[in-house]
Amino acid sequence: MKKTIPPMVTESLPRGIAWRGWAWHLLFVAIPGIGLVAAGCTSTGVVPADKDTYIVSDRGPTVGFSPAIRQTANVFKQANEFCNKQDKQVEQVKLDQQDSGLARPASATLQFRCVAPSQDAH
Repeated sequence: MKKTIPPMVTESLPRGIAWRGWAWHLLFVAIPGIGLVAAGCTSTGVVPADKDTYIVSDRGPTVGFSPAIRQTANVFKQANEFCNKQDKQVEQVKLDQQDSGLARPASATLQFRCVAPSQDAH
């Protein structure tokens, strides 16, 4: 049985076929990609961990090799807003940071307490 090779297509494709190619690209590549990026930006918000400690965590949208600077700033911002509503300040208990890497987004998790402002603060 002899295999036949189809002839080369030298004529241009009809306009509808090219449009369908772009539509499929948008539907199956671009839109899900945007959704994954948006889903990657997550924060837990402030969550009670114990009777006087709280945890807040933030994960970034990018995967690559970058530090967790933005995520660290976000967790401290949320913790400060939470404690300021109680007229208190943040006391850090533990901070975990993970830089982004291959298939891993940058993240930061802060465990903290809200304590009365110290008298030394100006």
